[in-house]
Amino acid sequence: MPSPRSLLPVAALLLALAPTGQAQAKAAYVDLPTALDRAEVVALVQIESVTPDELRGEHWLYRQRVVARRLEVLKGEVPEVFTIGGDRDFVCAPVPYHAPATALLLLAHDGEVLATVNNEDGQAWVYGDRIDWPYDELHGDTVPLAPVLADLRARLGPKVVATPPHAPTEPAAADAATDVAVQDVASADERPVWLVPISMLGGAIAVGLGFLAAQRRRRWAG
Repeated sequence: MPSPRSLLPVAALLLALAPTGQAQAKAAYVDLPTALDRAEVVALVQIESVTPDELRGEHWLYRQRVVARRLEVLKGEVPEVFTIGGDRDFVCAPVPYHAPATALLLLAHDGEVLATVNNEDGQAWVYGDRIDWPYDELHGDTVPLAPVLADLRARLGPKVVATPPHAPTEPAAADAATDVAVQDVASADERPVWLVPISMLGGAIAVGLGFLAAQRRRRWAG
């Protein structure tokens, strides 16, 4: 029977190979609704180039710099051409990329690095009008691409750009004075048109009465 001391190297090897709690959480797979909720970006892209590099995220080191060109964005915002981290240093699910290729990706930031969520299930390769869709429970092979995109559009809904409300501003003093002057002019213009003829008639009556008084004084003087 081997001694306990002779078993120490074997135990150390098993501990080294055992995944940590964080690694187990990262390797866990989730269903499509949860993956879509975790993803900051869902996009159909063209993978243009893959080059060896080191992109360090908050949790993982990525050994590929992947340049992608957006074809259709179903969730989130990305530039027309953007960078993804690929081939992370996690032996259970490194998620490498190749180019040229077309893929439907579920992405989120690991620190400053944009990378797939839900391990390799966040990376679905497209072949013409078909896609290797990991969330299809009825078919184990590729399925038509169009229904998958239609389902995702229905799940994610239309993208809405909200317009921030504008707070009302107080008019400047000059503007307020101008508004008062305009209101006065408008009030003058809105006076009844019959006021002017009445004032003219009053003047004519006054002139007539003055003429009659002058004629009466002349009679008394004669």
